[in-house]
This record gives sequence, structure tokens and C-alpha cells, in this order.
Amino acid sequence: SSDLVRRFSNSEGTKIKTHWFTGKCRLTMSIRTEDGRMIEYKDDLFHTRDPDKIRRFDQYLTEKLIRSKISHAKELAKTKPLGTGECPAIFDGYFSETFFHELAHLFSGQYIYTKQSSMFAGKLGKPIMSAKISIIDDPIAKYFGSGDYDEEGVKTKKVTLVEDGVLASYLLDRVSAGMLGTKSGGKARSGWVMNEDDDT
Repeated sequence: SSDLVRRFSNSEGTKIKTHWFTGKCRLTMSIRTEDGRMIEYKDDLFHTRDPDKIRRFDQYLTEKLIRSKISHAKELAKTKPLGTGECPAIFDGYFSETFFHELAHLFSGQYIYTKQSSMFAGKLGKPIMSAKISIIDDPIAKYFGSGDYDEEGVKTKKVTLVEDGVLASYLLDRVSAGMLGTKSGGKARSGWVMNEDDDT
């Protein structure tokens, strides 16, 4: 769990005090397969922003849940390596979170202007993936990682990054927006967030 109180002020007169609590119970297993490979498996059993719930985390670790994880581990031990080629893929919640987290780096305006990534540079308005896919960054949805202001004190907003497979926007803070000739999208991040229900 993490329980932080942070204070922010800038030359524009913005003053924000934020209290941010997050807690989770994560299961980590190292599984040796029948053919001798090692599989690292992680599963977040629950997340919460309520301190009272993290104090009662044992209520979530039911015998049924533990048995289901043991059963899953046994099935993973039977798996075989996949060969190269194309095949359908189903993303579970944990993998989807990790995949889109890493993908977000490629949408970062900072990565674009510092040339840390060139994959999506100069491709605004152009198709970059399947037309079946749209990606929206919604920091005000009150989920983990959400916030009402970014670390530069800019009001956050919902931004469509990809619409029907077409690159619509980057993730921009003040510096990257200035370097790219546009305005900040309230995307400055460094491990903490600010919310309207905190002191502003």
C-alpha cells in the first residue's frame, strides 16, 4: 500500500495539496513447467483506494480463491511453448494493463520530441493500427492512476489517442506540447496525481 500527502505550487499561483492512498494484494508465483521452463506469474487479487479495505485484506483471500489460483498454476505447468506465426490472442485484465501502459510510452510527446521513440512520430491523422481499435486516455474516470490535475498543475482531460485505428493525439505535458507547437493535454506524470476533492 502507499499513503502519500503531496503539496504543489507554481509561479502561476496554483496551490494544491493532495492525499493519495492506494492499496493492493498481489499474488506472485514462480512455476516450473513439466518441460523445465520457469514461468513468472503475477495476479493482483484486488485494488482499493479505501484504507479500511486494505486493513481487512484477509477477507478477500478466501479458500475458494486460493484453490482457484493453485489450479491455474497447475495448468500453467502443463503449457508448451508456442512456435512462431500468427494466432488469435485474448488479453486478460493484467496483461491488458501492462500492454497499454507500455504502449502509452510510445504516445508520449516527450518520447516523440526527444526522439526516444519514432514509431508514431509524424503520424498524426494517419492509420497506425486496425480500424477496429480506438484508445482513449480518461484520467478523470476515478480509477487507479487517475487525477484531476497533472503534476504541472494543469487540469486533466479526456483525450482520444487513437480513433478507428487513426492516431489522433499524443500524451502532452507543457514541455512536449511547446516543442511540438501545441498545448498541454494535462499529461505530466511522475508517480503521483492531484484530485479536485483535495485542497486547492
